[in-house]
Order: sequence, then structure tokens, then C-alpha cells
Amino acid sequence: MATVGPGGLQVKLQSNNVCGNPVCRRIAPKHKCARCMSICYCSRECQLSHYSVHKMPCKAIAAQFLGVDNLRFLGFEPQDAEDRHIIMAITTIAEQLERTMPLPSCMVHPDAPLSHFHEGILPLLPAHKEGDCLIDADQTYAGVVLSQRLLQTMLLRANLRMGDVLYSITTRDGVARAVLARDPDSADRVLMYTPLIPMLRPSQGAAMGSISVASLIRWRRSTMCAHASASDLTQFTPTERASIAQELLFLADQTAFPTMQLARAMGVRGALVLHVTEHNLCWQFRPRFFLREMGEEVLRAIDNYDPDQAIVTLTMGSIISSEDNPTTVLLVNPLHVARAFHQQVLEPKVLANMRATCYQSPCQAEYDMLHARQSQKAAHCSDMGVAIDESEA
Repeated sequence: MATVGPGGLQVKLQSNNVCGNPVCRRIAPKHKCARCMSICYCSRECQLSHYSVHKMPCKAIAAQFLGVDNLRFLGFEPQDAEDRHIIMAITTIAEQLERTMPLPSCMVHPDAPLSHFHEGILPLLPAHKEGDCLIDADQTYAGVVLSQRLLQTMLLRANLRMGDVLYSITTRDGVARAVLARDPDSADRVLMYTPLIPMLRPSQGAAMGSISVASLIRWRRSTMCAHASASDLTQFTPTERASIAQELLFLADQTAFPTMQLARAMGVRGALVLHVTEHNLCWQFRPRFFLREMGEEVLRAIDNYDPDQAIVTLTMGSIISSEDNPTTVLLVNPLHVARAFHQQVLEPKVLANMRATCYQSPCQAEYDMLHARQSQKAAHCSDMGVAIDESEA
């Protein structure tokens, strides 16, 4: 037995090396329950057979984890001189970067190379109400929640370069990266997308990391299944490879999940697109507007999924399928699973061997200072016994 989740739920943990159906007990099951992530089965038949037993604990476990908080932005207190000083420094860095940009170009298509976009900073830092430190149940700083309408209004009034600047936007979950453009179907809304952002640096002979994407997928699969061969990638199905590539993305690139959260907060429906080759893993968020050529099945998935519960993903590339038979794998992944991987940290040695591109904002030091100050204030309010109400944040 083990205690899981904030509610202290008692559950019996299942072995991931044996099928969860007690009638079967086959070694090395390949399918994990997508709702609770706590039990594995060797086949869909075994899962359906065991469902009457697993149904109640499955729902109870999932209830502890399925909820993913609304996107929160790093805020500041207008009455605090030190906070205002930090905000001014961030704004100055953003303005200096903008002044070095060439004249605005027309809207750049998401498939254009990253070099076609300019780097920008959007200091989207909402103010707290006076005396409101916004602490959560763990007595730590929780950030500021903006309604979808207010967020759209702030973006429209921000005098942004639309369509050719890749903005970095700091959230409570980390840095989101987005290109912003006016919605062609609605003048009072802003769309967002990203270009292809490389998680791994391109191969440059000896400069390339000693771990390729293919070897990472083999390693990850072997850790999930004790009897899986770690040498032959062809033994894995395209769906397995796509699923593992997505895990690696959220583990190694700390901007992907905040970007998905930003799209969710803005009410922009779309899909996370991954391009996976032997030595490169690139990702982008594409709104529905740019996915019409992908076909009705993709559009139907985007229109029908619950953005508060799931992320639609499209994975393609030479690691997923051959050039003779190109395949795009469509998956709908639980949002809480993406967040769980995002919150894990890979060892620096692993990242160094991967030659992973780890983005850090030019304002990171200022963001860290602001976050530390708010956390200290939250802790002080907690020690003083001050009642904090964040219901109107």
C-alpha cells in the first residue's frame, strides 16, 4: 500500500513488469492505463476484462492528479519599490531587444526556419491587488491568474510585433515561447503558434552529443519494459516511439509545457507537432488554422478534445516512419501526464550528452529575484497568520 496525492489516498501499487489482470500475469506488459497511470496491461482485452475491478480505484487515483491548475503569471506589488525596480529592469531589457529588430515583416509561416523569426521578450507581469500575496495550499507563492478575456485584451493592447517575433513569456510554470498574430476569424482575438524549436542541436561531427534521439528512445523503452531489446528500434511500434519522444520533450525542454498552458489560457485550439529524426527532435505548437491540410480526422480531434484535460499531438519524422511510407501519429495525451514529466529534472550530465538546447530568458535573473521576493512575502504572511484570499486573482 502507498499514500498518493494531496488527499492522502491509499492505493495498492501494481507492478509495471507484470500484466495487471490477475488472470493473465504476463511478463512485460506494454500498455499503461492512461487515466491513472498506475497499472499496466499486456493487451486491450486484458484491460477490458479487468475494468470492473479496476474502475473504482482508477477513478479515485485519477481524481488526485487529473486537475491541472490554470495558467498563472508572475506578478508584482505596485506599492513595493523593489518590485517596481525589478519590473523596470525587465521592461528595459525587452525594449532594448525590440530596438535592435529590423522593420516588421509580413506574417511568417510556422514551418519557416527558426532563423526567420526574431527573439523578443513580452514582460506580461500583472499587478497584485494591494496586500494580496497569493499563496497556495502549500504556503508558497502561487502567481496571478488572468481570465481569458483579460489576457486577450492585454495582448491586443501590448503593441506587439505580430507574426515574426518569437516572444518569451514568463509564467509560474516556466517560460512559454510563442509567436502572436491576429486571429483571421476574429479581430478582437490573438492567435499563437511557434516555429520548429529544436530540443537537440544539429549534428556537427564531433560536436554532436554522444546520445542520439534514437538511442534515447531505445533507452527509455528498455527502462519501461525489462525484456525489451535496447538495440533494435524496429521492434517498437510508431505509436510507442511517438509516445516516448513526447516524454523526452517534456523532460528536456522546459518551455514546451508552459507554451501548451499559454495556448490553453488563451483559448487557442491546436496541436503539439513533433518532428523526430536520428539526431534532432523539434517541436512546435500549431493552431487549428494552420492544420487544415492535415485532414478531417486531425481537425475532429482538435475540435472535440477538452483542453483542460488533454493535448492533441502529431508526431512525424524518420524515427517514426520510413521515407517510403511516411506516417503521422495522432495521440491525445492527458495534460497532467505532460505536467508530471515537465516537473521532473534531468541530470546536467544527461543534458550535456544530449546537446539539448536549454532556453534561458535574458531576464531570468530578474524573474528569479521577483519570484523569490513574492515567495518570501507569502511565507511572512503565513507566519503572521494573515488570511489570504486568491479567489479574485
